[in-house]
Amino acid sequence: MVKIKHNLLLNRAAVAAAAVSALILLRLATGNILYSQHFFWNAMRAAWVLSPFYGYSFYFLPAEAPVLSVIYGPIGALLLSPIALAKTPGSIVTFGSFLCFCYYLFPVIALFLSKKNLSLRQCFFWFCGLSFFLIFTLSIPAMRHCAFAIHVDAPGLALVVSGCLLIGGIKSSKSETIIFLSSLCLVLSFWDKQTFVPVLFVVLAYLFCFIDKKIAYSYMTFLLVNFILVSGIILLFFPVKSLLFYIFELPAKTPWKDIREAQNLLPFLQYTAGFGLFIIILSKYYVFFAQKKIKPETADIKIKLDNSRWLLFALIGISLYFTGVLGYIKWFGSENNFGISFYFLAISCLLIFVEFAEDRFWSLTPENKVYFFSGLSLLVLWLTLIVVFLFQQRVFKANPSSKSGLVAAYSFSKKYPGQVYLPDFPLVTLLTDSKLYYFTFAIKERQKAKYPFGRKNLNKYIPQDLKFIVFDKKSFANGWVNNFFPEFVVDSNFSGLSPRWIVLRPKENIFQEKNP
Repeated sequence: MVKIKHNLLLNRAAVAAAAVSALILLRLATGNILYSQHFFWNAMRAAWVLSPFYGYSFYFLPAEAPVLSVIYGPIGALLLSPIALAKTPGSIVTFGSFLCFCYYLFPVIALFLSKKNLSLRQCFFWFCGLSFFLIFTLSIPAMRHCAFAIHVDAPGLALVVSGCLLIGGIKSSKSETIIFLSSLCLVLSFWDKQTFVPVLFVVLAYLFCFIDKKIAYSYMTFLLVNFILVSGIILLFFPVKSLLFYIFELPAKTPWKDIREAQNLLPFLQYTAGFGLFIIILSKYYVFFAQKKIKPETADIKIKLDNSRWLLFALIGISLYFTGVLGYIKWFGSENNFGISFYFLAISCLLIFVEFAEDRFWSLTPENKVYFFSGLSLLVLWLTLIVVFLFQQRVFKANPSSKSGLVAAYSFSKKYPGQVYLPDFPLVTLLTDSKLYYFTFAIKERQKAKYPFGRKNLNKYIPQDLKFIVFDKKSFANGWVNNFFPEFVVDSNFSGLSPRWIVLRPKENIFQEKNP
């Protein structure tokens, strides 16, 4: 009787720990979504997504329209277009971040939902695996960027995982509808972001080497057909010259970073070490799957797919790490390039964990099974608390949307419509003036790529009745505004914004106010 009560108490403790972990992880995810307002890149990318609603195109040559920092295909922007339902910059960015998180997480949840007739025990293992996946996401900056920043990364990840999930439904080379949809998802991922191009080749190699050659040939045929079809539609609806300029010419002409600099070298070394750790884990547990001794030549296709699905995601993650390195060492490259690789490696580890936990569970005695459950729950809770205190304490405690620069910029622009140039927040003036103006980083990008860019370029796409240039003290604008606008000077006495902002005004305006 005492033993039964003891086991019952442990089971309740396991459920309680799991529930607390889930609530904390949900709070951290919500906090990061609200904090998205503080990341100025989100406002630029949201402005790009919304630009067609204001009469602009996704792609235009620098001489034809204002310059934004855009080097991707149109699919991601189209998938993010529901943000147009929101009406203020803060709500647009928050909704965009939420949408990206849905694209990021729901395909992983779909992996769980694709399993039929799961027992309560298996659901618990999947819960632990998904919790570990979220812990990875919240503690690794590159993955956090992919999950919560408004970017084409999350829609692209969703497309790739969807394509891989559909592969699981292939029964033979005659499963044409599934093969068509799966290959379509992968082609769309390429037109979302060029980084995903290795996925097409990895999936084909996986099908050839581990599944069935007939299926692989059929899949390759549909890949070619879908690539021609999707490319034709995109080139029909978007200006070819402008599109090719942004996704091929501009990235090719942008210089490489100096990887020897500490701010570039340290993240590179950190993510390379993390990549190595993932590979060690995957290599170690490859032996576990090999021990199942399923003969590839005699096994049913479904059995082979179920038992090698983790390998597909691992191969995709490995291939994308190397393209991620190339993306990172470009001058405009950021850490999110590594996050794409880590996303698939983390999914692979998740699948391995669930399979491994299920296998080991059956070898335990009834009493040890109870300890196994409670131990896993406490481990998830312990790791969640570590994430809170080491990486997410600010997000967990503070009100993430308070004192947002985006909100302050919007209030200021509404007060002086048609007179404010905000180099960091093109979204704000797109909403207040219905005009798209030049973005800070894009101007630096053009200069780095050695495209001629001067005041003549700026004059057409800045407010015609310009009286204020406003940007953050830490902005890239500090490096070029004074050169392009010598008639503007800092107005240190202007009280319309907080001290974190630099406000530039024409010299004669300041002089007239001082001498009425």
